[in-house]
Amino acid sequence: MNLGFSNDYKLILENSRKEAIRHQNREIRPEHLLLALTEHPESKSFLLLKEATNDTSIYLLRSDLDNSIFENNVSAYNPENVNASSLTERIIKLSSLEARMLRSDIVDVEHLLLALFHNSEVQNMDFMKNFSDAGINYESIYNQLKTATESPVFGAGFTDEDDLEDDEIEIDIDIED
Repeated sequence: MNLGFSNDYKLILENSRKEAIRHQNREIRPEHLLLALTEHPESKSFLLLKEATNDTSIYLLRSDLDNSIFENNVSAYNPENVNASSLTERIIKLSSLEARMLRSDIVDVEHLLLALFHNSEVQNMDFMKNFSDAGINYESIYNQLKTATESPVFGAGFTDEDDLEDDEIEIDIDIED
């Protein structure tokens, strides 16, 4: 199965590079991906996170994340040479696996979001604690996706085989007058 990447996905990758440059980091790290995913309130990723949280503001989580990156910035910076870290590259590859697992032909932002919250190394990073405390984790995001993509089932949910099995059952009913 050949997977394509959505325009939104490509935009998130571009915006994560801009975030790394804005923070004067030499690498695009997972926190830059997460900042890019939460940049626009009307985006699919922002709405998924908003639904997955237990009433914590995504704006507050994003602001805290942004501040923590500025506080922890210790790398030498060259805006011409900003590349993805090896961990970020693994997350991008994992997003393709998430898309395949969900039987999607296109890797989209929700797959990147799932990959971020699926990776155990990212989960152990300090910046993820606020998201975890807000109730946002792989399962909560996956459940939001599952709920959003479920289509209504028509009928009683029986298969033709179930119908054949019912034909074999004999029912004796005594009616007394």
